[in-house]
Amino acid sequence: MATLVAVDHEPLHFLAFERALTEMRIVDIDESPLTDLVEHYPLIVGSGDTKAAEIILLGEGYIRGAWGSQLIPELVACKSRHFESLTGGAPALVHEPVLRVLRYLEESGYQLAIGTNSKREKVLNLIKGTELEQFFPEDRVFSARDESERKPSPKVFLLAADACKKDPRNCLVVGDAVLDGQAAKAAGMAWYAMLNFSSPMFRRAIEATSPVAIATEWNLESFAATINAWGT
Repeated sequence: MATLVAVDHEPLHFLAFERALTEMRIVDIDESPLTDLVEHYPLIVGSGDTKAAEIILLGEGYIRGAWGSQLIPELVACKSRHFESLTGGAPALVHEPVLRVLRYLEESGYQLAIGTNSKREKVLNLIKGTELEQFFPEDRVFSARDESERKPSPKVFLLAADACKKDPRNCLVVGDAVLDGQAAKAAGMAWYAMLNFSSPMFRRAIEATSPVAIATEWNLESFAATINAWGT
């Protein structure tokens, strides 16, 4: 079982937040880029819009007090609008190296599922019309929001494992966030970390969750070697 970051939208999420903050005239992004937040708040990656907005507004002290909390829904709505504009609302192209890994896993007999903190409908729309549909049918896409327990709760991963009729100890999570590692560990699963940020603190936070490997790019040969070693 795997949660796969097949289309890397993380930079676009940050850019959408930056545009929203500029539009709302909250902060000068040129002097304080949001990607710097990863160094101080590794859990912002994959945390979801509301939690990210809370970290951005309150964690960095951009807006203090009750007023900052009141702005969170407005910031989330504004960010969502900018994100839709950036992605065009259309399915994204899937990285070919990811497809090679998926084909390898499928041909090797592995069952695949998606476990996400995002809304299930959003994920289904993202993969619709892409090559991902053949690997992840609707009944293999699971959202933590449907369970009311988001990562780092292991519930969404355990639900996916149950659907695949697999013992959690025989499941491998593939993700790019500290929350993925924490949830995998709590579920009794191994996990493979895709490192999308160069922040030293972010890497240390990832390492603290004990992944079987940390990769900075999709490479079938190294992935296959790791998964074969893990499987033994």
